[in-house]
Amino acid sequence: MNVSSVFSWKNRLKKRHNSPLFPSNVRGLLIGKSNCGKTTLLLNMLLQSDWLDYDHLYVFGNTLHQQEYQILKKGFEVGLNKKQIGNIFINQKEFDRVKIPALEVIEQYSGEREGKIKAEFFENCASIPDPAELNVEDKNLLILDDCFLGPQNKAEAYYTRGRQNNCDTFYISQSYFRLPRHSVRENSNFIILFSQDAKNLQHIYADHCEGDMSLEEFKGFCRTVWEECPHQFVTIDLSSKKLEGKYRKNLDCFYLPEVIV
Repeated sequence: MNVSSVFSWKNRLKKRHNSPLFPSNVRGLLIGKSNCGKTTLLLNMLLQSDWLDYDHLYVFGNTLHQQEYQILKKGFEVGLNKKQIGNIFINQKEFDRVKIPALEVIEQYSGEREGKIKAEFFENCASIPDPAELNVEDKNLLILDDCFLGPQNKAEAYYTRGRQNNCDTFYISQSYFRLPRHSVRENSNFIILFSQDAKNLQHIYADHCEGDMSLEEFKGFCRTVWEECPHQFVTIDLSSKKLEGKYRKNLDCFYLPEVIV
Protein backbone atom coordinates (compact mmCIF):
# COMPACT_ATOMS: atom_id res chain seq x y z
CA MET A 1 0.00 0.00 0.00
CA ASN A 2 1.25 3.47 -0.92
CA VAL A 3 0.84 6.48 1.35
CA SER A 4 -0.63 9.29 -0.76
CA SER A 5 0.46 12.91 -0.23
CA VAL A 6 -3.01 14.19 -1.18
CA PHE A 7 -4.19 13.56 2.36
CA SER A 8 -2.46 16.63 3.76
CA TRP A 9 -3.51 20.25 3.60
CA LYS A 10 -1.00 22.76 2.24
CA ASN A 11 -1.10 26.06 4.09
CA ARG A 12 -0.54 28.89 1.61
CA LEU A 13 1.27 31.29 3.92
CA LYS A 14 2.89 34.48 2.71
CA LYS A 15 6.42 33.48 1.71
CA ARG A 16 9.28 34.82 3.82
CA HIS A 17 12.65 35.85 2.51
CA ASN A 18 14.91 35.60 5.53
CA SER A 19 18.64 35.71 4.91
CA PRO A 20 20.03 32.25 3.96
CA LEU A 21 21.96 32.42 7.22
CA PHE A 22 18.65 32.04 9.10
CA PRO A 23 16.08 29.23 8.85
CA SER A 24 13.05 29.95 6.67
CA ASN A 25 10.99 29.68 9.87
CA VAL A 26 12.86 30.76 12.99
CA ARG A 27 12.29 29.38 16.48
CA GLY A 28 15.26 31.14 17.98
CA LEU A 29 16.98 31.56 21.32
CA LEU A 30 19.28 34.48 22.12
CA ILE A 31 21.17 33.64 25.31
CA GLY A 32 23.62 35.76 27.28
CA LYS A 33 24.20 37.74 30.45
CA SER A 34 23.49 41.45 30.86
CA ASN A 35 25.60 43.81 28.74
CA CYS A 36 26.95 41.03 26.54
CA GLY A 37 25.55 42.45 23.31
CA LYS A 38 22.15 40.74 23.02
CA THR A 39 20.20 43.95 22.37
CA THR A 40 22.71 45.19 19.78
CA LEU A 41 22.48 41.90 17.91
CA LEU A 42 18.67 41.95 18.13
CA LEU A 43 18.54 45.46 16.65
CA ASN A 44 20.75 44.27 13.80
CA MET A 45 18.36 41.40 13.13
CA LEU A 46 15.37 43.74 13.20
CA LEU A 47 16.81 46.63 11.19
CA GLN A 48 19.30 45.17 8.71
CA SER A 49 17.24 45.14 5.52
CA ASP A 50 18.02 41.59 4.36
CA TRP A 51 18.29 39.65 7.63
CA LEU A 52 14.77 38.88 8.88
CA ASP A 53 11.67 39.31 6.72
CA TYR A 54 8.63 40.48 8.71
CA ASP A 55 5.79 42.96 8.43
CA HIS A 56 4.17 42.61 11.87
CA LEU A 57 6.40 42.82 14.95
CA TYR A 58 5.35 41.91 18.50
CA VAL A 59 7.75 42.70 21.37
CA PHE A 60 7.09 41.55 24.93
CA GLY A 61 9.41 42.32 27.81
CA ASN A 62 9.99 44.05 31.13
CA THR A 63 12.80 46.31 29.89
CA LEU A 64 11.07 48.16 27.06
CA HIS A 65 12.07 51.45 28.70
CA GLN A 66 15.53 50.97 27.17
CA GLN A 67 16.42 53.70 24.67
CA GLU A 68 16.88 51.15 21.88
CA TYR A 69 13.33 49.85 22.25
CA GLN A 70 11.91 53.37 22.59
CA ILE A 71 13.54 54.45 19.30
CA LEU A 72 12.35 51.28 17.57
CA LYS A 73 8.80 51.73 18.88
CA LYS A 74 8.60 55.42 17.98
CA GLY A 75 10.09 54.88 14.55
CA PHE A 76 7.61 52.19 13.53
CA GLU A 77 4.72 54.16 15.08
CA VAL A 78 5.32 57.16 12.81
CA GLY A 79 5.80 55.07 9.69
CA LEU A 80 9.58 54.94 9.29
CA ASN A 81 11.12 51.95 7.54
CA LYS A 82 14.01 49.78 8.74
CA LYS A 83 16.69 51.85 7.02
CA GLN A 84 15.35 55.15 8.38
CA ILE A 85 15.26 53.84 11.94
CA GLY A 86 18.73 52.39 11.45
CA ASN A 87 19.97 55.83 10.43
CA ILE A 88 18.87 57.19 13.82
CA PHE A 89 21.34 54.80 15.47
CA ILE A 90 24.06 55.46 12.90
CA ASN A 91 23.86 59.24 13.48
CA GLN A 92 23.46 59.22 17.25
CA LYS A 93 26.79 61.03 17.81
CA GLU A 94 25.59 63.92 15.68
CA PHE A 95 22.30 64.11 17.58
CA ASP A 96 24.23 64.11 20.86
CA ARG A 97 26.50 66.88 19.55
CA VAL A 98 23.58 69.20 18.78
CA LYS A 99 21.76 68.02 21.93
CA ILE A 100 18.59 66.81 20.21
CA PRO A 101 17.06 63.64 21.72
CA ALA A 102 16.54 60.81 19.25
CA LEU A 103 12.81 60.60 19.94
CA GLU A 104 12.49 64.30 19.17
CA VAL A 105 14.36 63.80 15.90
CA ILE A 106 11.85 61.13 14.92
CA GLU A 107 8.89 63.36 15.82
CA GLN A 108 10.26 66.29 13.82
CA TYR A 109 11.15 64.27 10.72
CA SER A 110 9.29 65.73 7.74
CA GLY A 111 10.47 63.44 4.93
CA GLU A 112 8.89 60.36 3.42
CA ARG A 113 7.27 57.85 5.75
CA GLU A 114 6.80 54.71 3.71
CA GLY A 115 7.42 52.10 6.38
CA LYS A 116 4.78 49.39 6.29
CA ILE A 117 5.79 47.37 9.35
CA LYS A 118 3.18 47.15 12.10
CA ALA A 119 4.78 47.02 15.54
CA GLU A 120 3.27 46.38 18.96
CA PHE A 121 5.13 46.57 22.27
CA PHE A 122 3.90 45.13 25.58
CA GLU A 123 5.49 45.30 29.03
CA ASN A 124 3.14 42.65 30.40
CA CYS A 125 4.24 39.22 29.20
CA ALA A 126 0.89 37.83 30.31
CA SER A 127 -0.55 39.63 27.26
CA ILE A 128 1.17 37.30 24.78
CA PRO A 129 -1.57 36.18 22.37
CA ASP A 130 -2.18 32.59 21.41
CA PRO A 131 -0.55 31.87 18.01
CA ALA A 132 -4.01 31.14 16.60
CA GLU A 133 -4.95 34.78 17.22
CA LEU A 134 -2.32 36.07 14.79
CA ASN A 135 -3.18 36.98 11.22
CA VAL A 136 -1.57 34.31 9.03
CA GLU A 137 -1.61 36.79 6.14
CA ASP A 138 1.10 38.74 8.01
CA LYS A 139 4.74 37.75 8.27
CA ASN A 140 4.73 37.84 12.08
CA LEU A 141 7.81 38.13 14.27
CA LEU A 142 7.56 37.69 18.05
CA ILE A 143 10.30 38.87 20.44
CA LEU A 144 10.15 37.60 24.03
CA ASP A 145 12.64 39.50 26.19
CA ASP A 146 13.17 37.67 29.49
CA CYS A 147 9.49 36.78 29.87
CA PHE A 148 9.98 34.55 32.90
CA LEU A 149 7.36 36.08 35.19
CA GLY A 150 4.07 34.19 35.16
CA PRO A 151 3.10 31.00 33.28
CA GLN A 152 5.24 30.02 30.31
CA ASN A 153 2.52 28.25 28.32
CA LYS A 154 1.85 31.22 26.03
CA ALA A 155 5.53 31.56 25.11
CA GLU A 156 5.87 27.80 24.72
CA ALA A 157 3.03 27.70 22.19
CA TYR A 158 5.15 29.60 19.65
CA TYR A 159 7.77 26.85 19.68
CA THR A 160 5.18 24.17 18.98
CA ARG A 161 2.56 25.98 16.86
CA GLY A 162 4.14 29.23 15.66
CA ARG A 163 5.01 27.97 12.19
CA GLN A 164 1.38 27.16 11.34
CA ASN A 165 0.50 30.78 12.14
CA ASN A 166 3.32 32.28 10.07
CA CYS A 167 5.32 33.49 13.07
CA ASP A 168 9.07 33.59 13.63
CA THR A 169 10.09 33.79 17.30
CA PHE A 170 13.13 34.79 19.35
CA TYR A 171 13.26 34.20 23.10
CA ILE A 172 15.91 36.41 24.74
CA SER A 173 17.19 35.06 28.04
CA GLN A 174 20.13 35.30 30.40
CA SER A 175 19.94 31.56 31.06
CA TYR A 176 19.37 28.59 28.77
CA PHE A 177 18.78 26.31 31.76
CA ARG A 178 15.74 28.33 32.92
CA LEU A 179 13.88 27.92 29.62
CA PRO A 180 11.14 25.25 29.46
CA ARG A 181 12.89 22.11 28.24
CA HIS A 182 10.21 20.08 26.48
CA SER A 183 8.76 22.96 24.49
CA VAL A 184 11.10 25.91 24.01
CA ARG A 185 14.51 24.21 24.26
CA GLU A 186 13.66 21.05 22.36
CA ASN A 187 11.77 22.83 19.56
CA SER A 188 14.18 25.69 18.98
CA ASN A 189 16.06 25.58 15.68
CA PHE A 190 18.41 28.56 15.89
CA ILE A 191 20.45 29.23 19.03
CA ILE A 192 22.74 32.20 19.61
CA LEU A 193 25.05 31.98 22.61
CA PHE A 194 27.09 34.71 24.20
CA SER A 195 29.55 33.60 26.91
CA GLN A 196 28.02 30.85 29.06
CA ASP A 197 28.84 29.25 32.39
CA ALA A 198 29.65 25.54 32.61
CA LYS A 199 26.13 24.52 33.73
CA ASN A 200 24.35 26.10 30.76
CA LEU A 201 27.01 24.88 28.34
CA GLN A 202 26.58 21.30 29.58
CA HIS A 203 22.81 21.44 29.02
CA ILE A 204 23.18 22.96 25.56
CA TYR A 205 25.66 20.26 24.54
CA ALA A 206 23.45 17.45 25.86
CA ASP A 207 20.35 18.84 24.14
CA HIS A 208 21.78 19.66 20.72
CA CYS A 209 25.43 18.72 20.11
CA GLU A 210 26.08 15.28 21.54
CA GLY A 211 27.03 12.97 18.68
CA ASP A 212 28.43 15.77 16.53
CA MET A 213 31.56 16.31 18.60
CA SER A 214 32.97 15.58 22.04
CA LEU A 215 32.06 17.81 24.96
CA GLU A 216 35.71 18.89 25.17
CA GLU A 217 35.72 19.97 21.51
CA PHE A 218 32.44 21.85 21.94
CA LYS A 219 33.73 23.69 25.00
CA GLY A 220 36.97 24.48 23.20
CA PHE A 221 35.14 25.88 20.17
CA CYS A 222 32.92 28.08 22.36
CA ARG A 223 35.83 29.26 24.50
CA THR A 224 37.85 30.24 21.41
CA VAL A 225 34.96 32.34 20.06
CA TRP A 226 34.22 34.09 23.34
CA GLU A 227 37.84 34.75 24.33
CA GLU A 228 38.62 36.37 20.97
CA CYS A 229 36.14 39.18 21.65
CA PRO A 230 33.65 39.59 24.53
CA HIS A 231 30.81 40.48 22.14
CA GLN A 232 31.26 37.57 19.74
CA PHE A 233 28.80 34.70 19.87
CA VAL A 234 28.35 31.07 18.95
CA THR A 235 25.52 30.14 16.59
CA ILE A 236 23.96 26.67 16.46
CA ASP A 237 21.68 26.35 13.44
CA LEU A 238 19.70 23.17 14.03
CA SER A 239 18.11 23.43 10.59
CA SER A 240 21.54 22.79 9.02
CA LYS A 241 23.74 19.68 9.02
CA LYS A 242 26.91 19.71 11.10
CA LEU A 243 29.17 20.05 8.03
CA GLU A 244 26.94 22.63 6.33
CA GLY A 245 26.86 25.48 8.82
CA LYS A 246 25.26 24.05 11.95
CA TYR A 247 28.09 25.47 14.10
CA ARG A 248 29.37 29.01 13.57
CA LYS A 249 31.35 31.85 15.03
CA ASN A 250 28.90 34.73 14.84
CA LEU A 251 26.50 34.21 11.92
CA ASP A 252 28.69 33.52 8.92
CA CYS A 253 31.96 31.88 10.01
CA PHE A 254 31.32 28.12 9.81
CA TYR A 255 32.99 25.65 12.17
CA LEU A 256 33.42 22.04 11.02
CA PRO A 257 33.56 19.55 13.92
CA GLU A 258 36.07 16.76 13.84
CA VAL A 259 34.57 13.55 12.51
CA ILE A 260 33.58 11.22 15.34
CA VAL A 261 33.93 7.53 14.48
